[in-house]
Amino acid sequence: MEMQERLKPIARSLKKEWLSLKMEKVGASKHQFGIILKSSMPTMGGEPVALSALLTPGVTGEKHINLVMDVALPKVEDLEPVLPALSAFMQQATAVLSPMTIIVDMRTSQIILRQSQLIPLDEPPATAAFVKASQILVPLLKKTIESICEINPAPADARQMADMLAESFYGVLQE
Repeated sequence: MEMQERLKPIARSLKKEWLSLKMEKVGASKHQFGIILKSSMPTMGGEPVALSALLTPGVTGEKHINLVMDVALPKVEDLEPVLPALSAFMQQATAVLSPMTIIVDMRTSQIILRQSQLIPLDEPPATAAFVKASQILVPLLKKTIESICEINPAPADARQMADMLAESFYGVLQE
């Protein structure tokens, strides 16, 4: 069976799940490596953010698929001057917010919240937890990153900011 055909049922399941999470439009398109789904979702603060997913064959393409989901944070002007603090923050935040990762594209100053999953081909993907966590995390991340850009803290202080962000996030989850 062709790769695209094996991924289609998973893509349909993912699209259905996203629509059940109140995303108005979910677009799907073929990619040379798999299938891409795109949508936008409101954050806890009401601001819409872009959400995308890439489905590709896993290590054992007949048994597993890779699912990489990205949420794009609102762009920040110039990250170059705060790179040491931002790097320390992102490294610590990724450690305390596992399995989510925070990455930055320096070319575009775009910061991404990412989660990757290896899913058995015969099971539907479970993305609701990531979507809901992203809706809470994006406003917290945005505010923290704006603070880092404004005050340019020492790397050790930026790591503490990541710890405080995680405490706030997990506090909201417990409510």
